Amino acid sequence: LEPLAPGEMVRSVVEEFEAQPASRSRHVQISISPGLPEIDADREALGRAVWNLLDNAVKYSPESTTVHAEVAMDGGRLAIRVSDEGPGIPIAEQKQIFRKFVRGGQAKARGVKGTGIGLAMARHIVKGHGGEIRLQSELNRGSTFTILLPVRRLP
Repeated sequence: LEPLAPGEMVRSVVEEFEAQPASRSRHVQISISPGLPEIDADREALGRAVWNLLDNAVKYSPESTTVHAEVAMDGGRLAIRVSDEGPGIPIAEQKQIFRKFVRGGQAKARGVKGTGIGLAMARHIVKGHGGEIRLQSELNRGSTFTILLPVRRLP
């Protein structure tokens, strides 16, 4: 782990993500609060977790919608949020969705390709950083995945 400016890291991941052919039909709107503290993080691993959330948001959102990414403080922890306007995740599936090889009903119904390991991997990475990942979702209104991480404590 190394000291990391979270806003810069997320902005970099979003820029790389938007440059990929599969994501060019969607726009990611990013909001970064000013004056965020650093976090201790593995840039590559945490970037993969954020990328996965962006990728899922794009896969499940209608083509004309915007995916939202936000970096802000939340109750003394750093929050990285990715929101979409997709179909949402039924309450019965919400706890299972973070398990390996589990794919939601919408993935199957819409023919969305995937292996069911992305969210399990993201959760594992976030836990390795001393954080947690949360899901808020409402059917036909979309989903918001929030990564909550401890901020860097100066000696």
